[in-house]
Parts: sequence; C-alpha cells; structure tokens
Amino acid sequence: MKHGLMTVRNISILLFVLIATSSCYWRMRNPEEVPPQLRVLYLKPQNVESHFKILLINILRSARIVLTPTQSTAPYTLNVYDYSLIHDNPSITSTSIAITYTYTLTVTVSITDSHGHTVIPAHTIEVTRDVTVNTNQIFTINSTSVFQQEMQREAANLIYYWLTSAKTQQLLNVPPPDRVVNATQPTTTTVTP
Repeated sequence: MKHGLMTVRNISILLFVLIATSSCYWRMRNPEEVPPQLRVLYLKPQNVESHFKILLINILRSARIVLTPTQSTAPYTLNVYDYSLIHDNPSITSTSIAITYTYTLTVTVSITDSHGHTVIPAHTIEVTRDVTVNTNQIFTINSTSVFQQEMQREAANLIYYWLTSAKTQQLLNVPPPDRVVNATQPTTTTVTP
C-alpha cells in the first residue's frame, strides 16, 4: 500500500514539473541550434546592467558560442543596448486594498557584421511582471531585486531564443549585399535589385 502511494506521489510531482515547464519559455538549449555564422561573436553591451551582462555571457557560452575579446576578431557583433527596467507607481488611496505594481524590462538587440553594417535589424525584448502587494504586506527593495534578477534571466534566455530563431537563421542565409543596411539605421531594411 505504501509503495502505491509513493508511486502516485512521484508521478504527480513529475506531471507538475512537466506542466510547469511546458507552459513558459523554458526549453533545453542545444548548441546545434545556433547558426554556424553566429558561433563566434563579439558581445557589445552598451549601458547594460552588469548582472544582466554576466547572465547573457554565461548563456551564450553554455551554447558553445565563442565570445571574442575584440570586435575586429569576430565576423559578427551582437549589439545589446537600450536596457531599461521601469515600474509604475500606482496611486495609493487606501492601505486596506491590494496594490499592483507592473515592472517592465526592455532591451534591444541587433547583429552587425565586421564592417559595422546591420545584418539583423534591431529587435526589442520585453519582459513584464505584475506584483500585487496585499494589505498588511511590506514590499521591500529586496523584493524588487528578486524580480529584477528573474526578469533579467528571462530576457537573456529570450535573446538566445532570438539568436536561434527561424527568422534569424533565414536572415543569415540571404546573400549579404541584399540585406546590408547602414548601422545608424537599425530599424530600416533596404533591398537593392
């Protein structure tokens, strides 16, 4: 009888884990998913929070992407910029009702070649979390730090998924002259006949 209860409990735990992980962005990272052209990169973070930068470096290295120390030694550069973490400040009319804070982390990424030409146009990653503070509950700076780290982890994973996406791979397979744009215009794509 005890063995049967343990089996049911173990199966229940396994099902819970499977359901929980399948309902979010989680998936195993496979180095083979990284396009061959992007297996050697220079990472160029601009005004990015240091913890986020370290997370991103670790994710890229875990996918066996070689990060070069200088931009001139890499065929492509992963540009990471416009990082911001903002939250709203709802008006507090009463301490007897729950208050919801919305946190939004955004970061923009693009890929340029060794000549500074945009190969893959700018793409904005956005992660949002709502935090509800109930009555008699204290929301501290430490709480904000926990949410920020969780959101940074998700944003770094989304950058990896963007690098390995079908759209990114499709853009890399187009002959370079047809998709090169000026690096100062990352949101514009020009096609020459």
